[in-house]
Amino acid sequence: MKIISYSIFEGVANTRTELTDYIIEQAPDVLCLQEANGWEENDQQIAKEFGEEIGLPNLVFGVSNTPYHLAIYSREPFIDTEVHTDGILHCAIHASVHHGEDVLHLWNVHLDPRTEDDRLKESDLLLSLMDPDQDQQVLAMGDFNSLSPRDDYPDDLLEDLLAQGVTKFGEDELRFDVMENFSSGGMTDVAQEQGTADWSVPTPVNDDEDHAARLRLDYVLANDKALPIVQSAVVEKNDTTDQISDHYPVVISLS
Repeated sequence: MKIISYSIFEGVANTRTELTDYIIEQAPDVLCLQEANGWEENDQQIAKEFGEEIGLPNLVFGVSNTPYHLAIYSREPFIDTEVHTDGILHCAIHASVHHGEDVLHLWNVHLDPRTEDDRLKESDLLLSLMDPDQDQQVLAMGDFNSLSPRDDYPDDLLEDLLAQGVTKFGEDELRFDVMENFSSGGMTDVAQEQGTADWSVPTPVNDDEDHAARLRLDYVLANDKALPIVQSAVVEKNDTTDQISDHYPVVISLS
């Protein structure tokens, strides 16, 4: 099974054709999108047409508390879907699909961009909903807007961020509370576990000051049941993904 997680800058109105072509070429079985801005209009017309174009006809659209909506597309029908908005700035989508003889629980998330404390509250809520200790496969992916303590950032990163007015990652020191919370809660950072961790912002088309430094904000997390089935989780950088959004996509392969 192939899954792509992609934060598409505010609905990529100017590069939607490029996004469509890229997804068709990649041919994933599941696609998780963050920032599907405007795709909810006219009874989700854009979202539905996009699914038809890319050959993923099954859609759960997460209407957020903000304009930053989420979506999960699947080649095969979903077993069950839920959209969570309570206690979350945007929203989170939970969708379960068949994976061989097992059930795979997918979570598409876009955490609060404001402060680590705001995201930490969301992470507590999400962990309680995900139930990582369950005897089924759980994968969470998306834009976590958070830094990992296991990533090798330069000593002067905080100084550089503050000089650009970016305080979301800490003011007195870099904060890693959110990703540490997911880890201690039973969700493993797959890319770090496999040695493939790579920065996911910025791209050449970035105009967000929060992405002015090379940061890894896009993750794939797995519980103990799902970790063995993840063959790879790679940030894909090429001439095409340079131009589509301000984030690079994460491409996940499952056995």
